[in-house]
Amino acid sequence: MADIQEKLSPSAGADSRIIWLDIARALGILLVVFGHVERGLLSSGILNDKIWSQIDFIIYTFHMPLFFYLSGLNVMRSRQKPSFFKRRAKALIIPYIVFSILSGGLQALLASHTNNSLSLQDLGLILLYPIPPFWFLYVLLIYTAIVSLWRPGWQMMAIAVLMLLASPLVGISAFPLFKILYFFAFFVAGILFPPPRLSTGVGVSALCICVAYSVMALFLGSSVSSYYALYMLPAAVCGTLGLIYVAQNLEAKAAFWNSWLASIGKKVLAIYVMHIIAAAGTRIILLKMGIDYATVHLLLGLSAGMVLPLVALWSFQRMGVAPYLGFSDK
Repeated sequence: MADIQEKLSPSAGADSRIIWLDIARALGILLVVFGHVERGLLSSGILNDKIWSQIDFIIYTFHMPLFFYLSGLNVMRSRQKPSFFKRRAKALIIPYIVFSILSGGLQALLASHTNNSLSLQDLGLILLYPIPPFWFLYVLLIYTAIVSLWRPGWQMMAIAVLMLLASPLVGISAFPLFKILYFFAFFVAGILFPPPRLSTGVGVSALCICVAYSVMALFLGSSVSSYYALYMLPAAVCGTLGLIYVAQNLEAKAAFWNSWLASIGKKVLAIYVMHIIAAAGTRIILLKMGIDYATVHLLLGLSAGMVLPLVALWSFQRMGVAPYLGFSDK
């Protein structure tokens, strides 16, 4: 615990990075892209076996709690630096607006070829109602504003837990209020409780509990859309711990995965904001070519969603426009 707290402390060097944290981000974005590709194929009827909905349920119980937890880990170090909110807000607002308009505009124009009913009118409301998948940036901006005005501590954690417990009262359809209420506890937990180096026993047990608990919930009649129900919190916590264990294990034992995944983790924002365009575009092209094999769609959609945003980011950096889109120029 002391080691990770030292690395995350305000006195840590500005350029220091925690390799397992980047790896965890890479694993998390891989699950995000897989989830969106798989959901697109389910909606289009290319995937129709119910096992995919069950896999979706397991992934969604923890992959966004994981991201909010990881987002909280470096807050205290960054908060001590000048213009904390200004820097963080700029890093969130620019890609949110740019890619909401770009992705949303394409989805609206290609509505007859995609699985959504997004209209151009929806783009005029993005300051109030974020469009998928950009709600994460929207909610994270709100959390950033809160912690810039109020130093995180036990009182904030208590409020965050109350918000989580109150989230069912508004219902998941109350968008984005439900997500603001639901995920704040994970974000604050990341600030206050950085993880220790997890042992194999703890990490493997956490992964097994996450999967077993989710399967049991489905067996007992839970809906595949109830992954944010309060009774699924054990799976959310265990899945988050399990992925952190995997990331720490890869950092310690696999040099190839260490460098490759860590590099992806540093560019996770680009993948997040551009993967929908890449994956949906791949599905449309394959269908136009008459290819409807589920395995082909899944593999190529996942590959496109991960790789094409990185290619685009490299191109933006080469052209010198990356900072204007909210990305680093390196």
